[in-house]
Amino acid sequence: SIGNLLDAGGGTGYLSWYLYQNLKNKIEKISLVDISQNMLDEAKKKQNFSVLTHNSSIETFCKLTTQKFDTILVRQVLHYVEDVDEVVNLLKNVLEDNGIIYVGQILVENEETKKWHEELMKNISKNRKRTFVYENFIDLFVQSGFDILDIQLIDYEESFRELFARRISTYDIRVETIMSKMKAQVTKTLKDKMSIRFTENNIFFKVKFCHLFLQKKNDWR
Repeated sequence: SIGNLLDAGGGTGYLSWYLYQNLKNKIEKISLVDISQNMLDEAKKKQNFSVLTHNSSIETFCKLTTQKFDTILVRQVLHYVEDVDEVVNLLKNVLEDNGIIYVGQILVENEETKKWHEELMKNISKNRKRTFVYENFIDLFVQSGFDILDIQLIDYEESFRELFARRISTYDIRVETIMSKMKAQVTKTLKDKMSIRFTENNIFFKVKFCHLFLQKKNDWR
């Protein structure tokens, strides 16, 4: 059973909407939290979607809510927050004992790949704070008191042009400027680790998409 569901930083609510379409009888209610009212307005337009929207940061919502949730979704959110440890602990506080958190997050392999990827992504989006390395990311949740139920890692190829086209930031920057800058930083090791390839007007590189399923430990067990 999914029960009382929190979609934290869920944007237009695509993931919770998908669950609602397929597992409606297992869901008690859905709370969708996002800092963008425009995203929440899009969520409300979805057909066959019963959702309560909250225009708030995750931090503020978790500090003010009196609810406890059975399931929490956190997909491609944690690279935007100011303090990852704080957010993880706040989410833990609003999760029922033995509740489930699903975290979906793009990760890289090591510090060298992190440095390159982080700079690239910050050039595209000034809202982005960080890139996560796989081992450090998993340790973050273990140290916060979660049991790991399952980890699925999937190779995923990113396209620089597609990322740039999807950016939320509107500041003025030329695609060619970023591409030239990032190409100059690619070493042979980095190229091999991330399967980086160049075309005339694009950069392709591989990352890992991590599907992480966690359970909050019952303090009484």
